[in-house]
Amino acid sequence: MFKILFAPHEAIAEAKTEKSYGKTIGLLLLTSLLLSISVALSTGSFSMIAIGTAIAVLFISFFFTLFEAFLLKISLKILSNQGGYFEALTAMTYGQFIMSIGVLAFYLIGLLSFGNIILTAITSAIGGLVLVIMIITAYSVMLRAAAELFQTDMFTVIVAVLIVYVASILTIYFIILKMIIASLATLSGTLGGIGSSLSEKIPSLPSVSSFPK
Repeated sequence: MFKILFAPHEAIAEAKTEKSYGKTIGLLLLTSLLLSISVALSTGSFSMIAIGTAIAVLFISFFFTLFEAFLLKISLKILSNQGGYFEALTAMTYGQFIMSIGVLAFYLIGLLSFGNIILTAITSAIGGLVLVIMIITAYSVMLRAAAELFQTDMFTVIVAVLIVYVASILTIYFIILKMIIASLATLSGTLGGIGSSLSEKIPSLPSVSSFPK
């Protein structure tokens, strides 16, 4: 398992040979669990809200990775004509696993501050350093795994990942834009209805010709 972090090339070679969905799904579940624990630690409490948020993160992280792997598979399959869903899911899971370790380490190091301002600054700096190293490692392993498993060059993999990210961002943008337009239309209709009702209730002023001369 930790071979992914300390010997990623060997781990990728094993995944390419074994092609085990069970191992990949199990690793993804562990990754989602680590992220949920990190969220619980970040709240600083174990209230029902914190536990509920952690559980939600577990499920969202798991299914989001499954979906993103599907998108990556579409892009890489078209660009390289190699590989399939297993290759995309394994590559993304390897990267997410390393990143989840980094996030968990970041919050665990933060617990050593004990509320002291100086210790908080020190632990934040150390935790941030660990996190940035793990994020760099995570994306590097993900790209290398995708290149090896799909048997294509690194440039093609980078282009495929960028396509997935850009497509995701554009989709979120259009969803938000649609919601804003729908909200404005509803608000306009509501204000128009209020204006109509007010105009019916307010009596009209008499015209000038109606006054006696």
